[in-house]
Amino acid sequence: LMYRQLLDIPGFKCPKPDGAFYMLPDVSMYFGMSTPSGAEISNANDFCIALLREEGVALVPGEAFGANKCVRLSYAASEDLINESLRRLTRFVASLK
Repeated sequence: LMYRQLLDIPGFKCPKPDGAFYMLPDVSMYFGMSTPSGAEISNANDFCIALLREEGVALVPGEAFGANKCVRLSYAASEDLINESLRRLTRFVASLK
């Protein structure tokens, strides 16, 4: 469910998980962009902070897992929560300029 939806988000590249409970999509396409409120996205940490502020979705920067261009999403959640979170994530990236 999450994998298919992530691949539908423009710019996201995500390896298919191999038995884990999380995904690490590459969000580096959005580095150098900014939010409507003017927050600049320079790295995965900025991406996570801006997403939390703008849409109330908490992700973990991939830096802690050796993946500097990625963010970590857990799919150990209900379908409803996954769908809503990815809807908000999609809206967030669409708002970046």
